[in-house]
Amino acid sequence: MAATGDGEVNEAVKNEAMEAKEEEAAEVKNEAVEAKEGSARSHVTNEMGQTLNTETGREYETNAAGQKINKMKKRKVALYIGYYGAAYQGMQRNPGAHTIEDVLEKAIHEAGGISDNNFGELQKISWMRAARTDKGVSAACNVVSLKMVLEPEGIVERINEKLPDDVRVFGYFRVTNGFCARKMCDRRRYGYVLPLWALDPSHPVRGNKRQKTSEGSGPGGATTGEETGRAREEEILERFNRILKEYEGTHNFHSFTKGKAWNEPQAQRYILNWKTETFELNGETYVKCEVLGQSFLYHQIRKMIGLALAISRNIAPESVLGLALASRKKFNVPVAPEFPLYLEECVFNSYNKKHGHLHGDLSRDRFVDTINDFKRTTIDRNIVESEEFNDDVSTWLRGLKDELYQFSKWEAIHAEFSGNGKKSPEETREAPPKEA
Repeated sequence: MAATGDGEVNEAVKNEAMEAKEEEAAEVKNEAVEAKEGSARSHVTNEMGQTLNTETGREYETNAAGQKINKMKKRKVALYIGYYGAAYQGMQRNPGAHTIEDVLEKAIHEAGGISDNNFGELQKISWMRAARTDKGVSAACNVVSLKMVLEPEGIVERINEKLPDDVRVFGYFRVTNGFCARKMCDRRRYGYVLPLWALDPSHPVRGNKRQKTSEGSGPGGATTGEETGRAREEEILERFNRILKEYEGTHNFHSFTKGKAWNEPQAQRYILNWKTETFELNGETYVKCEVLGQSFLYHQIRKMIGLALAISRNIAPESVLGLALASRKKFNVPVAPEFPLYLEECVFNSYNKKHGHLHGDLSRDRFVDTINDFKRTTIDRNIVESEEFNDDVSTWLRGLKDELYQFSKWEAIHAEFSGNGKKSPEETREAPPKEA
C-alpha cells in the first residue's frame, strides 16, 4: 500500500511539472506568433480604414480617449490597486450600488485600457478581483486580473488621472492567460485599526470624550505617571495579542459568519497568523491588528475582533473564544465596526512558484513605497481622523454588554446543547455540496 501511495504522489508531481512546461511553451508560442504577425504587415491604410503601425505593421484603432491604440496589444495583467472604502458599497459590482469596480472600470476605459465594445461587460475581459471587500472596507493593496490594452505607454498614469483621490492604481504585472486573481490568491492579509484605549477594561466609555490610559496621578510626579501608563499599555496590548493568537490554526468559524452550519465544510478556515503593533498619530496611540489567512468568511474578521474586544475589556470570560470555535451551538458573536477594516495584501505563492519565471513574481514589493504612502495618507489618516471613528467605536463599545450577548451563559448553553444532541437551525437544512 505504501508503494502505491508513493507512486501516486510521484505521478501527481510529474503531471504538475508537465502542465507547467506545457503552459510555459504555449505562452512563449503565443508571443512569438503575435510578433511574427505584427512584423509581416505593411504600413498602409487597409480597406477598413484602419491605420497600420509603420514600425510593427499592427493595426490601430481609436480608443475612448481619442488615442490610437494597438488592438492586438490586449494582454492579461494583474492590476495592483488601493482604495479608501468609506464612500463605496463594496468592491464588487452590484446593480444600483456605488462600487470600486464601477469607478475603476470607467477610468480604465477612459484611459484607453478597455475598448468601447468591451466596456460594461467585465466577463469579456476576464475581470476578477482577488478579494471582495464589503461596504465601507478599504484596501491598501487588492489585485484585479483582466485583459487590458497597454499601449500607448503610460496607461497607469492615464488611469489615475481619471480616478478619484480615494482610489489608486499602483501598477501591473503581465501574467499567463489562465491567471485568475481570485482562484490563484493563496493568502490574504487584512488589517484592523483600533484606538488603544478601546482595549482597556478600566477605561470608561462616555461618548467620544475619553481619558487617556497613560494619565497618572498621585505622588511621584509626571514621569512616574508616564512610566506607569506605558507599562499598563504594554500589558493591555500583550493580553490582546494573546487572545488573537487563539484564532490561529484550522477552526470551525460557523459562529463568526452568517448562514453557515457547524457541519458545513465551508465553515472551516485556516488562520496562519495574528499580530499587533502600535502607531502614534496626533498624540493618540492606535493599534493595528493584522491577520493572515487563506480566505475569510463574511463578517469573520470583524467578529473575531469583536469577541477579542469583549474578552479584553472583561465583558466576556476568556473561555468563550474556545467555545465559539469548538461548539456545534451557533453563538451570537459581536460584529465590530466595518470601516477600520482594510485589505493589506494578496499573496500568490503557488502561482509564483509555477509561473514566476515567465513575467516575474507577483508581489506588492515592486510598488511598496507608493502603497505605504497611500495607506498612510489616505487609509490610516482618514480612518483615525474621521469624526465617526471614535464615535462609532465608543457607541459600539457601549452596546457590548453581557445582557445582550449572554457571554456568562455560553458554557452552560454549550453543555446543554451538546448533552441533548440538539441541532442548530442551520444544521437542519440540507447540507450544500462541497466546494470544488
